[in-house]
Amino acid sequence: PEAVAKFPGEVLALHRLTHPNVAKFYEAGVHAGGPWYAAELVDGTDCATLLKTRPRTADAPGLRWADQVVKIVAQVARALKHGHH
Repeated sequence: PEAVAKFPGEVLALHRLTHPNVAKFYEAGVHAGGPWYAAELVDGTDCATLLKTRPRTADAPGLRWADQVVKIVAQVARALKHGHH
């Protein structure tokens, strides 16, 4: 019941959150007493898998592991900053 009571405010916040580093929010509701929402399906892999497959040495081709970590953290930081504003 507490989650359902907070849900309308959270949905409003999600609806206003539009940023390239945040999945798009589409719709929300309550069904059989449980809140739900639909968001954009982002095709790809999770960060843990991505970082496990990234080369960690400077002589490896492509973006190195540390560079990929910095790139991911920067994207997350931009999304969080946008959400807080």
